[in-house]
Amino acid sequence: MATHSEKDVQDGKLAGTAKIALAMQREPPLLVRVMHELSRSEDAFPDLLACADIASNESVVSIRDVQPKVLDYHLHGFQAVRVTVDEIKGVLPWACLPYTSAMITLSRGFFPKLYMPNALYAYLAASTERALRSSAQAPLLAEDAIARALPRLQDMREAVESLWRLKFPRIAFKFGPVAMPDLLASVSAYDDMIVFHPVAPLSHCWPGVAVAAMSRLLLQKHQPRLDERVKDQLSLLTCLAALGAPLLLPGTCHDVLSRHPVDHAQYQVESIAKDLALCGTFDNRLLHFFPAASMNENYSVDMVRSIITLIIEDDIDERELFARVSASNVGYRPFDLNFILFQKALAALERSKLVKREEPNNQVIVVGDPVAGGVRRIT
Repeated sequence: MATHSEKDVQDGKLAGTAKIALAMQREPPLLVRVMHELSRSEDAFPDLLACADIASNESVVSIRDVQPKVLDYHLHGFQAVRVTVDEIKGVLPWACLPYTSAMITLSRGFFPKLYMPNALYAYLAASTERALRSSAQAPLLAEDAIARALPRLQDMREAVESLWRLKFPRIAFKFGPVAMPDLLASVSAYDDMIVFHPVAPLSHCWPGVAVAAMSRLLLQKHQPRLDERVKDQLSLLTCLAALGAPLLLPGTCHDVLSRHPVDHAQYQVESIAKDLALCGTFDNRLLHFFPAASMNENYSVDMVRSIITLIIEDDIDERELFARVSASNVGYRPFDLNFILFQKALAALERSKLVKREEPNNQVIVVGDPVAGGVRRIT
């Protein structure tokens, strides 16, 4: 992006993190070696390229020749997303989830690729590009952010333990590359360790992603027999109970939890924790407000509805809209796309009063009036 940026990506722990993370997208088994080095290091943010096995890995070597702009997107993308979210959350709150769902594609090193994007996306993309340029031309103070984050992580740890009336047998917080399908945080129950990406404390979803990861590890250590989907749901509920806000990421039931009272979430966690301590199980009806779908399906529906929000502008045939979604490439990991999930995404947008469907004609109609620049106001 700039000379400053090209200098930054030559070496250093942060640049090394970006290169290894992008290499792990090509070669997921590299994660095992990375986790081993992180767990054995006494440094919270070790220099992984100092390890000969990692530095000489073919995928890591091949990333060394990648364009600096790709590394910029990976390193600075989440700061840019945070800046843009802060700009729009007061005036376009309904656009925050679609925007963040699409823009976390930056973690993969490229901008979202949308087929026939609308004026809303053009505005959001321009805002993100401006924030990216500004961030890439300034020093990235990730290590300072990590130094500030470490004591706060201990506070969050105590809060999570207090909510669940449980203690971590052992836990380590490390900063380094995070592999797909995780985003900004990886939980390793084997190592009693949570790995955060160095830019995680600078992101729009911090500290929610940290509390959710801690809750997931705590439940895994003390209640390993719980259903995996239930553990995910409980970690998201803990995030709401501890921080007062849901996690703003696709697949995290943000819409449901944003309508869920915080005091009720705290009561539910307290009740479930008590039941688990007494009898090792709890009444699953306490989680009735979560959708019945799997977390992967929730992610897919969120991604599809986000794409629709950012590409639909005029009334359109359902099949044409489905084709446009199919031609788009967004997200931090692949998602399922079939017509049933597409219909679920449209139904969610109908509930949000963004669109309505005319079934006899298979038409999808945008609700609301055009405003300046073609961006539509949703009422």
